[in-house]
Amino acid sequence: MPRCLSSEELMELFNALDNNGDGVVSRQELTTCLVKAGISMAKVEQVMNQLDLNQDGFITLDEFKIALGLNKEPAAEWRRLFMQMDQDRSGEIDVNELQSLFDEAGMTVSRSVLDEWIRENDVDGNGKLNFEEFYSFVSSNL
Repeated sequence: MPRCLSSEELMELFNALDNNGDGVVSRQELTTCLVKAGISMAKVEQVMNQLDLNQDGFITLDEFKIALGLNKEPAAEWRRLFMQMDQDRSGEIDVNELQSLFDEAGMTVSRSVLDEWIRENDVDGNGKLNFEEFYSFVSSNL
């Protein structure tokens, strides 16, 4: 029976894939590693698509953990919630969508508070939260 990897071993695996140590696994890094291990290019693409949740060409540690089911809450549940919040289906949540969510719930939250929350969690600086940014906040605050 195969044993589960410890969190230390999983971290070692992520670091081994991240050849240049920049904290993300690029498509090239994943390809190099898996092809050396005898994995076909078709399978490499499949793995990349499964691990790269926001499809930006890089696998972050958070994406790696989410894809492997290592976070405290099932990622699928958080993805469903995110999709409900993303009213325009853009793949990102903006302040208007957040305001609408709180309004519908009968909760009064000032726009400045929502703007600040987005600013604090918006890693790419585009004024919106993608799923990875949202999930990073959720998983670090559980």
